[in-house]
This record gives sequence, structure tokens and C-alpha cells, in this order.
Amino acid sequence: MQRKHKTILKQDAEAYLASIGARPSPNGFYAFVLPTTIGELWITPYDDWIACRWANVDKARAAGMDCNPYSGKWNFHCAAATAAATLHYFQAALTPFLLEQTP
Repeated sequence: MQRKHKTILKQDAEAYLASIGARPSPNGFYAFVLPTTIGELWITPYDDWIACRWANVDKARAAGMDCNPYSGKWNFHCAAATAAATLHYFQAALTPFLLEQTP
């Protein structure tokens, strides 16, 4: 990822997460926690990637998540992509598991 896209990814990912109901993580290791249809997803956006970990690995795997079968890590590394492409990929993968938002 080009240098100019790095900061944009972190900022845009944080704004997106806030818009879908993510809240600051109480565990201090990840920046956000997001309730989903398959359990909590812990998330930290960085300048050039998005770190994620499913709280319930077995449930995530049963739902078809291609996450690490032991740790639940589900990361998005897109070194050759733009910030927008990386964020779009993350959003597309996450959207089917979002809880319905009520106004």
C-alpha cells in the first residue's frame, strides 16, 4: 500500500466501525469490539492493515469464517491495494454478519 493511503485506511476504518455500532474494546488489546450474528469481533485498524479476532472461534468457523482455527484471527492485509480497496474488502466480508441497525 502506498504511503499516502496508509493513514486514510485507519481513519476510514474507524469511521466505518463507529457507523455500524462498534464500541471501544474493554480488553485494551484491540481498539474496538463489534457484536455480530456470530459473536463478538475484536478489531484494530492500523495504517496498512486491519486486525480482527473472533471471540468464539468455533462459532465463527461453523459460520464459514476463514479465520485461524486456534486463535480466531481474521486479518485483512492488502499491501498492494489502496486504502479504499482494503476497506471495501473488509466491509464486504463483514456485512453478512452485522446485526440489524435500528434507528
